[in-house]
Amino acid sequence: MHHGKAISSGAFPAETEEYIGDFSGHTIVFLDVDGVLNNSTTRDRVCHMVGLDDRKIAILKEIVDFLNADIILSSSWKENWHKTLKAAQDEFADALDERLAAFGLRIADRTYDSGFDRGKGILEWIRIHGPLRRYVILDDERFDFRELKIGRHWIQTSWYGPGGGIGENHLRYIRKHLGQFI
Repeated sequence: MHHGKAISSGAFPAETEEYIGDFSGHTIVFLDVDGVLNNSTTRDRVCHMVGLDDRKIAILKEIVDFLNADIILSSSWKENWHKTLKAAQDEFADALDERLAAFGLRIADRTYDSGFDRGKGILEWIRIHGPLRRYVILDDERFDFRELKIGRHWIQTSWYGPGGGIGENHLRYIRKHLGQFI
């Protein structure tokens, strides 16, 4: 459990208990869901929409264990995910928490950007909670990562086809190139 002070910034909602935590010196995996933990051929459904693929979650578990990392949700799935106010979550957030927990994983926090400013949201989260030991961004979309000079931390996955989502190739890359994520 991380302990720290509540953040009071105009950029954050009023429920400040969501933003308590000190992640200084930690390794972080910024996690997108669609195109990372699922793909266009995923059969699992949450509320009649694409759900999660256990094979992808198992690879995420290997990455998190290898890095000894905390998971920070940077996906659009974060919009209704809450760190402490679980009763306020939607079915997607509940399903995500439950499926990750089945693999011994949990989301430690989330970013608070919206739209296409995902990189800015990651950098703001790091500014508030860092400095970090290292971080990895798992996402199928480029967003503003290169423009913000955080592209070297980005592991690009894909939404498309049965090979989409996170794979063994991404795990091997992280193991081989660990130093670039500092």
